Amino acid sequence: MTMPWITVAFSTVVLGLGLLPDLFQLLYFDRSLIVEQQQWWRLLTGHLVHSSETHLVWDLLGFAVFSGIAECWHRKKFNISLGVALFMLNCLLLSPFGLERYCGLSGILCAPATLILWAHFNKQRDLLHFLPLLIAGLKLVVEASNADLLFAQQVLAQQGWPLYAPAHWVGVIAGFLSISLFSISRLGLRRI
Repeated sequence: MTMPWITVAFSTVVLGLGLLPDLFQLLYFDRSLIVEQQQWWRLLTGHLVHSSETHLVWDLLGFAVFSGIAECWHRKKFNISLGVALFMLNCLLLSPFGLERYCGLSGILCAPATLILWAHFNKQRDLLHFLPLLIAGLKLVVEASNADLLFAQQVLAQQGWPLYAPAHWVGVIAGFLSISLFSISRLGLRRI
């Protein structure tokens, strides 16, 4: 078992920024500041800061668990999933369908979560192993269909900013895309 150094480093930075709330205004994703004032660092730092302690705790807990396991399990797939999730999420946020402002790890953490849940299901394809994948999928559907749910807004998020379910979907798509990219590259190497 290898040490998940990327997860530890990323989590340490996120926790450190959480302990320095005065930096939040300089770091969260703000489309107008990025586009009009070229504050490009916000494309990365917006995912590292959180608008409340509760938001930070839930995102950091999910990230540490899923990313730590994914990094130990398969570091290349993990790295690809984070890169693809970050790129896709920033494209979404900068698009006309995106938000003016955004913060948090939840969109990105869905990519390694997808890797782990898919690997768990592929370990043994039966109902018991499919259940975590089904529960995660149902959570996404509920978020997308009713982002104002009491549980989602008041218990999990408590961030003062509305829940943005498309960020979670992008993370899941990035996870499956990284699985596909890695599988395609392995098939290409076998043919050589």
